[in-house]
Amino acid sequence: MSTNTVDVWRASLDRPQEMVESLAQLLSGDEQARANRFHFEIHRRQFIVARACLRILLARYVRIEPQVIRFTYSKYGKPELAT
Repeated sequence: MSTNTVDVWRASLDRPQEMVESLAQLLSGDEQARANRFHFEIHRRQFIVARACLRILLARYVRIEPQVIRFTYSKYGKPELAT
């Protein structure tokens, strides 16, 4: 991966329920708990798809399985890869 490159990714968050259920298996326990706190089902599903996509993309860059990725969070709640 070049240090002079910026990759921009775009993903549709509107996925069939069976795919959302499959993607949810990639999330950590705290991410699943956060997803379950959404009041509206649409927001819960979108969160699951977005976080799973993030995990899949990052896993490809760092060459590990998506479910192995661990995050830490800034004081503003922004995720970053745990070292």
